[in-house]
Amino acid sequence: MRLSQRDKAIIADINRFRVMDRDSIAELHFSHLKRPINSANTVLKRLVTDGHIRRSTKFGAPYLYLSRETALSEDSAKIGHYLAILGVYKDILRHGTLDVFKSSRSMEVREMLSQTCFAYSESTV
Repeated sequence: MRLSQRDKAIIADINRFRVMDRDSIAELHFSHLKRPINSANTVLKRLVTDGHIRRSTKFGAPYLYLSRETALSEDSAKIGHYLAILGVYKDILRHGTLDVFKSSRSMEVREMLSQTCFAYSESTV
């Protein structure tokens, strides 16, 4: 089955953040729909069944979705760290737009966050 642009965007985000929870995926990709959680569940189930992403049931529901491209295990201690980066990304989006957000190297993320936090603190003073 062909992947839609939204499917590709979801897979790209999961690859970028290495792990995402269902609610974050619904918030980022399905918020414009009437029932974002139901729509996210349907699409994510299909992507897992087709082998594009992995689903972790270790933490209960809502499930976590992991990249096929990384060797991150379903019970890795790093999952909380990656979800925290995702949380920062969503918080930044709530306050405006974002041109670039790289999570491939922790140094790039730290530099960007420190610049963003500095710029935000200057604008709120």
